[in-house]
Amino acid sequence: YEKILCFTLGGGPHDTEFSYKSYISSLIGAVIDGAVNIQGGLQPNLYPISISKIPIGTIEFDKIDASMLSKTYQAGIESAVHFFDNEAVIIRNIQSNHNILKTFPQALNQLVLAESNDYNTIRLSFNTCDLAYKLFPTFLYWLTNGIDVFFYTTKVEQNEDNRGHEKFRRFILNSLGAKVIVADSLPFEGAVLTSSDQRDDKAIIFHGELSKEIGGDATLYSGASDTVVIHSLLKDLNSISTNSLPPQQQGNISIRSGMRPELLVAIKKVKQYRRENITVNFETISTKNIVFLTKYVKSYKYNQIKRFFSVFDTENIDLFESASVECQPNISMLITPPVVEYHGSSHYVIEGNSRLIYCIRELKMSEVRVLVVANVTSPLPSSGRYSSEKIIISDAGETGEDRYDGFQFSDYRWIEKAVRPPSKYI
Repeated sequence: YEKILCFTLGGGPHDTEFSYKSYISSLIGAVIDGAVNIQGGLQPNLYPISISKIPIGTIEFDKIDASMLSKTYQAGIESAVHFFDNEAVIIRNIQSNHNILKTFPQALNQLVLAESNDYNTIRLSFNTCDLAYKLFPTFLYWLTNGIDVFFYTTKVEQNEDNRGHEKFRRFILNSLGAKVIVADSLPFEGAVLTSSDQRDDKAIIFHGELSKEIGGDATLYSGASDTVVIHSLLKDLNSISTNSLPPQQQGNISIRSGMRPELLVAIKKVKQYRRENITVNFETISTKNIVFLTKYVKSYKYNQIKRFFSVFDTENIDLFESASVECQPNISMLITPPVVEYHGSSHYVIEGNSRLIYCIRELKMSEVRVLVVANVTSPLPSSGRYSSEKIIISDAGETGEDRYDGFQFSDYRWIEKAVRPPSKYI
C-alpha cells in the first residue's frame, strides 16, 4: 500500500490538578503516543489523522453511554473530513522532501492531470518519444484543446526495432500537431508547463531512465518560490541547437467509427491468434465474469481514461466500438478496444486493464462491450487471477515480472504492435 492512514486518539479532556487517575491516564497516553511515533518511524508513507476533540478521557469507562458514543463518533467524522479536505496540504507538510516524486508514475501523473485551461504551452524534453505511447490520450486531449506542445528529443536509436518504434512515436506526435524538435543533446529530461500567470508554472525533472519506469524519481518545481528555477530550465531549452521535423499538414483531429473489418484482420495477426478455429468478435459481457491477470493498474494510465472516454462522447461513439483517430488527411490510426480471451466461463483481460477497471469502479457498469477471442490454446502470459475488487491503482513502477505473477514473456500478446505496426506508417 502506498498510503496508510493512521487514526489516533487525542486523549480527551486533560485534568489540570494532579491525581492518581490523571497520572495513570497520562502514562497510558504516553504509551499510545510512543507506539504511534515508533510505528511512524518504521512504516513509510504513514499519515496520522488525529481525533483530538474526544469528549471523554482514555480510561473514563464509566462515562460511556449512547450519547457519549455519538459525540465521539462525530468527532471522528470531523477529523477525517478535515484531513481529506486538506489532504494535499497536510501530506505536503508531512513529507520532508515534498518536491520529490518518488516514482516515475507519480511524475507522469503531474502531466496527465494538467488541465487545458491551466497551461498554454507544454515543453517536453526526453531522449526518446516513449511518452507518445504512454500518454497518447493526454496528447490527444492537449492538442485538441489548443495547448502548444513542443517535444525536444535526440537522434533516433540505432537498434532496428527501437528505431522503427521511435520513428513511429515521432510520427504520432507530429501528426497530432505537436512540434517535434531534434537536438544533438538535451540539458535535462523533464517537462516545463507554462501559463499566462507564472505563479501557476511548473517543471518536472526526471532522474533515471524513463522507459523502464523503475529505479528513478523526479523533482517537482512549482509556484512563485520556484520561478527562477523554471525560467532557467526554459532558457536551457531555448538555447540548444535544434532541427525541427517537417510539420505535417494540420487537419481536424477526430474519431471515426466503423473500423471493424480492419481491426479484426489486425488482431488475427497476433502470434497466438493465427489458428483458423480462433474466433474474434465484439460481444457484450458481464463485468462479474472478468478476470485480471495482474492486480496492478498504473495510476497515470487510469487517470487518462476519463479524458479518453470524453473523446468518444464528443463524437457520439459508443465506448469500445471499433474506431480510429483521424489526425491528418489520409492518416488513420486504429484504436484498440479492450481485448479479452474466453476460457471456461470467464473472460481474461489481455488488453485494456485501466479502461475496464474504470468502467467497473467509476461508471458502475455491469456490462461492457469488448473484443472476445475464443478457442485460444496458447498459455496465458501470467498465472495471476484477480477480480476487480483486488485491483490496486498503483504509483509504483512495476513492469513485467513485478506486475504479473509467473510472467512469461514468450506468451505475451503483442496486441498494439499488431493493430498499429510502425511499418504501416513509416
